[in-house]
Amino acid sequence: MASRISEIREQCAGENKFYRMKALKKILGADLACEMHIGSLMSATVSSALNAIPPDHASKSGLLNAFSQNPAKQLIHVEAFEVSVGSEDQGMIKAFTSPVLPQFERASGYWRKIGASTFKVAPTGSRIAREVNIPEGARLVGIQFEDSYSPDYTIQDIGDWNPKSVRVRPGTYYFVNEQSPLMAPAVFSQLRKHKDLLDAAKSVAL
Repeated sequence: MASRISEIREQCAGENKFYRMKALKKILGADLACEMHIGSLMSATVSSALNAIPPDHASKSGLLNAFSQNPAKQLIHVEAFEVSVGSEDQGMIKAFTSPVLPQFERASGYWRKIGASTFKVAPTGSRIAREVNIPEGARLVGIQFEDSYSPDYTIQDIGDWNPKSVRVRPGTYYFVNEQSPLMAPAVFSQLRKHKDLLDAAKSVAL
């Protein structure tokens, strides 16, 4: 695996066809965009391996037992999240500026998600707010406002953005979590049709 990752890093540095990495390179910078790409490949590999487990309850119970014995919390990866914010939205504004229930706080030069709760945002072209799940600790790394042809803020200058003075305008907001668990989400996905097993797995992952 180590040699394979080394090969991917070399590909990241040269001409490549990693579409999403290219799209996020201006936001995240080349190194972090490459780590995000590697993380997505690792996540896909784990999910693919677990898909081989038969769908019956007994087999899924075996998965839960193995996960309970070793939840592999040390296995993490870089994960990027994109949130579309429309002109009708109030949810993202409140998430950053609410004095009562803020979802983000500024720490070490970045706006970071606080707590594990979700919130709702009305995306571009819709008045209907949809649930957004940004993991605790994820940081805002870039913004591209609506009708802009390039990012308005990137990881290099996102510290200059102030949601109260510049406003939370419509556009796409980019977040990165550099501590995303690799194993737990794949296990949860496999157990989603067995509520008893899923609840038990979530308690192990805490």
